[in-house]
Amino acid sequence: MPEKKDEKLPVGEEHSPKRDDKLPGGELHSPKREVKLSGGEMHSPFVKWIENFWYHYKWPFLAAVFGIVVLAVLLVQCVGNGKGDDVTLMYAGNCTLSVEEARDISATVQGFTADRNGDGKATAGLRNYAIYTNKEIEAFTPQQQGHVKQMSYDNRQNFDQEIYSGEATLCFLSPSLFEDLCEAGALIPVSEYTGLPDTAVTESYGDVAYGVRLSSLALYTYPGFSGLPENTILCLRTNTSMGAFLGGNSTKAMHEANLALAWRLLAAPVYVPESN
Repeated sequence: MPEKKDEKLPVGEEHSPKRDDKLPGGELHSPKREVKLSGGEMHSPFVKWIENFWYHYKWPFLAAVFGIVVLAVLLVQCVGNGKGDDVTLMYAGNCTLSVEEARDISATVQGFTADRNGDGKATAGLRNYAIYTNKEIEAFTPQQQGHVKQMSYDNRQNFDQEIYSGEATLCFLSPSLFEDLCEAGALIPVSEYTGLPDTAVTESYGDVAYGVRLSSLALYTYPGFSGLPENTILCLRTNTSMGAFLGGNSTKAMHEANLALAWRLLAAPVYVPESN
């Protein structure tokens, strides 16, 4: 029995959209027909425009949205705080402060603070971020490591935001975070400090001193501060953040008030408990 050969169309008559192929129901197949997506939805020009826009402008669009969100947050901070605190300071490092320790630090600082905003009382706001390095996290039990790692990650985001746009000028940092800010050029050199005692031990990055070892100061004898790690470093953040740009004179005034507080804390005498 002879083999059945494949039938071929004559040359030049290959299968093309011009052929009158009929679909079920007797409709002719035409290239001008709308293309249907799965589920019967029409692929409209608007959807095609959205897909094209997202493909070409996805990252600029996301960057613009991020910028709008950041500006909105900063504007809320600038106009929504009311009178706020007279001064603001920050602790960030490998120490989780208890509520009592954080309260003691604020109370100590308030004793060196004047009523700047005219509300009749001196107040000090404390930004408190417990941030551990990966090596330090390994010292926790396996059951604790997951929680500590997530906490450190969240606090690091808040810490970076505070440095970028916050009000805290006076900072008490762990050595690793201190080095990060030195690399970022975010700290004031110790050469610009006022009232630095002779006993102060400075901390340098390269050939420049940018901080003072807290344990070398009399401030370390005060409630709250005495519970911080001995290698905690006192340093001062520059006022070159986005917060300074948006906050204008109010942020500048807070920065100057925080610097004045720093000079008083550097020159603080040894703490003497009140006698009953």
